[in-house]
Amino acid sequence: MACECAICLFEYQDPVSLPCGHVYCSRCVSDHISKTTTDGFTALCPTCRKLFHIVAPSLQTLASPFHRYIMPSVRRIYIDTEHMRTLKEKAQALEAQVHQLKKDKKRVMKEQNKRLKEESEELERYKSKYQKLKETKTQASGTKRSSGSCSTMDAQLSRLEKSSRFSSPKRLL
Repeated sequence: MACECAICLFEYQDPVSLPCGHVYCSRCVSDHISKTTTDGFTALCPTCRKLFHIVAPSLQTLASPFHRYIMPSVRRIYIDTEHMRTLKEKAQALEAQVHQLKKDKKRVMKEQNKRLKEESEELERYKSKYQKLKETKTQASGTKRSSGSCSTMDAQLSRLEKSSRFSSPKRLL
């Protein structure tokens, strides 16, 4: 339930309920009735335009067994505005927290995408280095270089594999 009158748009002051269930300040309803009623006995709800009776029959003119069925059309109600204010504050705090979490999520996703891109580029560089070393090794073995040269290439390849933060390049190809 909202905490403000639909007529004056302020917090309820002495709230009353109409038969249709809409709630307004008692002063706002009185002003509305005095400005809009034509016959002095009925009025329309400002929100839904449902007709309601302004006056109730006098209990003195009605037989006593029927007294319990006579109720005023406009009834006073109690709304704990302090409790509603507390709930509104909690809701606003939670909405602010959700907004902050969305911003944090966006920032973290941006950082992770940047990091992923950098690591992908680094992986491509390592793949390229590995491919060059592999070609160099193949050329060295094709020209029948000394076994010392091949072992040098193997040592370089081994160092590259060890220095890489990624899994072995052999598995990546």
